[in-house]
Amino acid sequence: MPTTQIMRDDFTVKFDGQLHQVDVNTLIESLLSTSSVIQEINKELNPNNKIEIKIVALTPGSFEVKYMIDGALAVLPLIPQLLNRDNLEYAKLVIDVLIQLFNLKKILGDHEPTNVIEIENNQTKVEGVNGNVIVYNFTYHNIYSKNQTIHDSLSKGFEALQDDPNITGLQIQRNNGVIFEASKTEFDLLATKRIIKNEQTREKIDEIANLNIFKLVFDSRFKWEFYYLGNKISAYITDKEFFEEIDRDERFGKGDILIVKLKIYQIFDPTVATYVNESYEILEVKQHIPKSEVRQERFVEN
Repeated sequence: MPTTQIMRDDFTVKFDGQLHQVDVNTLIESLLSTSSVIQEINKELNPNNKIEIKIVALTPGSFEVKYMIDGALAVLPLIPQLLNRDNLEYAKLVIDVLIQLFNLKKILGDHEPTNVIEIENNQTKVEGVNGNVIVYNFTYHNIYSKNQTIHDSLSKGFEALQDDPNITGLQIQRNNGVIFEASKTEFDLLATKRIIKNEQTREKIDEIANLNIFKLVFDSRFKWEFYYLGNKISAYITDKEFFEEIDRDERFGKGDILIVKLKIYQIFDPTVATYVNESYEILEVKQHIPKSEVRQERFVEN
C-alpha cells in the first residue's frame, strides 16, 4: 500500500520590459498555457496523481508571477527508477521537466532534431535547428516527442508573449536563480506549433498556391506570415534557392505575392469528422510578383 505525502515547490515567471503592468489577455494566456503543460507533465509521469497549481499574490511595483505546485503524490517505486534519482520531491520534478520542455522547444521550434544520440545514464543529446546541443533526461524527450497538448499549450503561451509589444523577454526563477530565459527574438521558435504525426495526421500538397506576404523574416530558421485563400498563415520556407535569391539582393516586401508549392499538415478533428489545416511548409518558390505589379494588373482589369 503506497504512502501519501504532500509535496510542494514554487517558481517565479518574470516578464521583461519597460512595464509595471501586463495586458490581461497576455497574462491569462500565459497562465493557462503554463498550467496546461504542468498538468500534462503530471499525467505523463503519474496518471493517478493529482496536483494543484496556485498563483501567489503579485509583488507590488514589478511584474512577476509566482506559481506554487501543491500535490498529493502516491509514492511508487516507478518514479525514482524512471528518472534514476532517489528521494525525489515530486513537485520539484514537475518543474524540472517543465524547464527541460521549454529548453527543447527553444532549440527545436516545430522542427525535428537534426541529431539525437542516446548516451549513458538515461541521457539524450539533442541537436537543434540553430546548431545548439543540449543533454536531457531520456524521459523528458519522450514526453516532448509524443504529447500534442503540451506542444499546443507551449505555442499558445509564447505566441501571446510574442504578440505583446511591451514584453521583451521572459525569465523563470527558482530559489533566486534563473532556470530558464528567452529573449523576444527567441519567442518565434517557442511559439511555433509542432504537429506530432500519427494516424490522426496527414499531409497534402497545393502545387500552385498564391501567398500574399504579410511578414518577412530573412532567416530560414523562422516562419514568414502570409494570407492564403483569405486566411492568415505562417510557414517555413525550405527552398534553399529562394534564400540564395535573397542573398543576391532581390527585393521583397509586404503585399508581394509568392507563387509556391505548399505542403499543408492536417489533423483529424473528430468533432466535425474532417481534417483541418494545422501548419504549412513552402517547398518551392516558383515566382515572385512585387506588389507594384499586382496593383497595376488590378488597375488594368478595372
